[in-house]
Amino acid sequence: MQNYFMDKVGRNDLCPCGSGKKYKNCCIDKNRADNIIKPDFRALRGGSDVDDMAFAKAMLVEELGYSSMDALEKDFAKYVDYMKSDEGKLKSLSFKEFLGYKPVMEDDKDLLEALLACDDEQEVNNLLSEYMDKSNNSAIDDFLGLSSKQMSVLLSQSKNFEMWVRSIYPIVEIQNEVIHSDVSNLSMVKVFKYIVDEIEKNDGSIKITQTGNFNLALVNKIRKDVFGDSEENIKDCRLYSHQYLEMEIADFTLFFYDLVFTTSSKMKAKDSFFRFMTISEDRMYIVVWSMIFEMLIFYLPWGDLFYYDDEDKENLDFLKDMRMFFFYVMHKLDVSSKGAWIEVSDYVGILKKAHPDFLNEYFFNNVFLREVCYHLGFIEFKDSDDYYERYKFFKCTDLFREVMKWKI
Repeated sequence: MQNYFMDKVGRNDLCPCGSGKKYKNCCIDKNRADNIIKPDFRALRGGSDVDDMAFAKAMLVEELGYSSMDALEKDFAKYVDYMKSDEGKLKSLSFKEFLGYKPVMEDDKDLLEALLACDDEQEVNNLLSEYMDKSNNSAIDDFLGLSSKQMSVLLSQSKNFEMWVRSIYPIVEIQNEVIHSDVSNLSMVKVFKYIVDEIEKNDGSIKITQTGNFNLALVNKIRKDVFGDSEENIKDCRLYSHQYLEMEIADFTLFFYDLVFTTSSKMKAKDSFFRFMTISEDRMYIVVWSMIFEMLIFYLPWGDLFYYDDEDKENLDFLKDMRMFFFYVMHKLDVSSKGAWIEVSDYVGILKKAHPDFLNEYFFNNVFLREVCYHLGFIEFKDSDDYYERYKFFKCTDLFREVMKWKI
């Protein structure tokens, strides 16, 4: 990258024009724009130097998250046309302001003038560092008051659940061992408890299929005893998607926590399983819910768990990456509604404003809300026989408020 300072003359040096005056009292104002070149800010203000403009655009592609230079050029062409219009001439917006970015300082001109007043490169670096720090810590309306720095914390990834909980602690405290809320009636918890009881009842093993799935006899018992399906319905109807999901999660959890192993025809208990089964009945439900919560929120890849086809996997993995921001927005809506019903379309509207190009509404509704949040007991839907009416509104539960203690 070219040096920003060329043929640097000190403020108190003799002016190179030969006037005999100090540089600061002579040609400093005339030469500042030539001696200090800041291509990105010059480009934002319509700088004409071709090399500077190309350099600035290359910086902006990365800074603003454009997928390609062509994508930026399209927006920049619109910006140039706008600046030539009567309205544009009056407003004199920077390119970033034109795109909707709000400057940290009163106006980009303030920053440009401050840069031009700097005596050396160190001052420029310090000023830009201060500017970026303010920018990263400024609340963003589309993120409901989160700064870009806070957003990056929420989206952070870690090697294990405990490290992840610590990393997001400045924004939200995760209390995954519930105390006040009753989780014993959640079907996901009941399915897991039913399966481990069956393993214990059958001398530490249950039959599985050749593909490693629970055998049909156990599946039908779960449908009848946990989900309340009638004999006629079990005979005539295939397994519902939510029933399959809850059995899958139970299966994943048993293996992840090293409670079982499999042979060609059976799932067998390890010693750790029998130690696990010594937990008291009341506490068992709390422990099971905590295990499932960790699996579903952190360890399990949603692109595999809720898998449809290769094209869907990217959308599902994005939902998983964004889960904490979704929970944050849910919290804000819960507070503003004072615990009342929230319209799903309002929720989706806020998320689309924050991420217009990435939010797949179908997967958000069917996976994040109906599968993850509902089955964890974080939300409830309106009781209605009309399918579409039932899922138009939701409200947060005390369990959600207990598990996630938001600090902002």
